[in-house]
Amino acid sequence: MDRHTVAVCQIDCGPKSSLEENAGKIRLYMEQAANKGARLVLFPELSLSGYSWDTGDVVARQKATTDEFIAAVSSDARRLNIATVIGIFEEAPGNKVYNTAIMIGPDGKENRYRKMHLPPNERTFAASQEGPVVADFGFVRLGIGICFDNWIPESARMAYLCGAEMLFMPFFWPAEWEVCDDIDRKRTTRDNDAILKLWVNQLEL
Repeated sequence: MDRHTVAVCQIDCGPKSSLEENAGKIRLYMEQAANKGARLVLFPELSLSGYSWDTGDVVARQKATTDEFIAAVSSDARRLNIATVIGIFEEAPGNKVYNTAIMIGPDGKENRYRKMHLPPNERTFAASQEGPVVADFGFVRLGIGICFDNWIPESARMAYLCGAEMLFMPFFWPAEWEVCDDIDRKRTTRDNDAILKLWVNQLEL
């Protein structure tokens, strides 16, 4: 069994973040992770566009997330010889948006998964009917689900039936939601210094 390093990067990509700031953080942490030997670098839900549930802000973020921003991340993945997963808003029918994870391989090849299951507050979002997506990065086949997909066990089962060897479930979960949580054993992020900290873990794939 081969061993590969996976970097899990927590960044502040909430409603107060900008696309330019998020792109800068993503590219910086990809570089740091690659320098630490990571083969796979993972980011939160909507890490590039930035998470929001306000209709006007969501639409504005979708329109601002141009191909040039995505191409810059893809170019870095090729240069660093890593795979990465970032999150964006994509245009959807009916003046809505898809919550999309872009899975970028070391060769720059893209696979896109659009969130299938939506919570009540995401009224501007469109639920995808496309089903699971598994990206073959050469060293691992990665399946994905986004946030509320985690509450539907069938999401993970379908990904593994489609050949996934590893499953990634990115969330946007701000610190204030954790502070309000009544489960006192759960850890809170607390502040930006902690949010922006890079964690690198060794996993057997």
